[in-house]
Amino acid sequence: MNFRKLLPMLILPLIVSCGEVKSDNTSKTTGDNKTVETTTGGKTDTKTDDSAVTTPEQSDSGNTQDSGDDTVISEIGPGSDKESESEKESGSEQGGDSSKVDESTPFLMEAEYTNLDEKSGAGYSGGADGWAMIGEDIYDAGASNGYYVTYLYKNNLSLDFFFQSDKEVKGANLILRLTSEIKDVILTTDIYTITVNDVAVKFNQISLLGASTSDSEEYMRPFSNHTISNIDLKEGENSIKLITTNTEGMGGTMYSTAPVVDCITIEKYGDATLSWNPRTDNLDHFE
Repeated sequence: MNFRKLLPMLILPLIVSCGEVKSDNTSKTTGDNKTVETTTGGKTDTKTDDSAVTTPEQSDSGNTQDSGDDTVISEIGPGSDKESESEKESGSEQGGDSSKVDESTPFLMEAEYTNLDEKSGAGYSGGADGWAMIGEDIYDAGASNGYYVTYLYKNNLSLDFFFQSDKEVKGANLILRLTSEIKDVILTTDIYTITVNDVAVKFNQISLLGASTSDSEEYMRPFSNHTISNIDLKEGENSIKLITTNTEGMGGTMYSTAPVVDCITIEKYGDATLSWNPRTDNLDHFE
């Protein structure tokens, strides 16, 4: 056998095999999932992998902002330094004037603590003057302080509440706590006048139904609340007056139609400070 002829045939495959460049293809993704490094033959190629970048559509958070090459995730909420433009324009739920809650405490004035010194009222069988116009809630009708004012069944007789405010108030609510006795009462602006700072205010019909039918009946219809919206107060002295303005008798010596008054309350007066000087000594006569 001629080995010289075979030698090239044996050596040639070895040369070809050794001449090949071994390719070690590896790839890895950076921890931030935004770029992918691919290594090919010892050369590292860094590129952005679109499938690995968190986009607004792929994010679990609905609050995202795209700032060009980098994806920036902005947490919009309490304590955040950023706020979306739409929230700036409309006011976010976490704050802003559009969601401001009026936390003013209801300001209550008892009817029995008003000045009754110059008042003279009429009832079913006779009249009463001054503090004697006050009734005690012996039938548990729900008078807030256990007392109320009655004997208001006389034309042009008023129950007057005077109080102070340290600033002007717009759009407050006035709540009247009333009931009826002897006969059902329906109040309208035609027979009953409510003034705020001596200006009559409009109110919807107030129905006080289910009254006792006799002054000897041991029952009084429970007191109920009736709201008049959007009253305005001025800085300084204010007044609210409930005035009987009719001659529609209710029987006996009740010459006019009127309610029994427990108290009045002012709500939604913002950050104003309201105050008054209650005549608590009116109840000294009941001790």
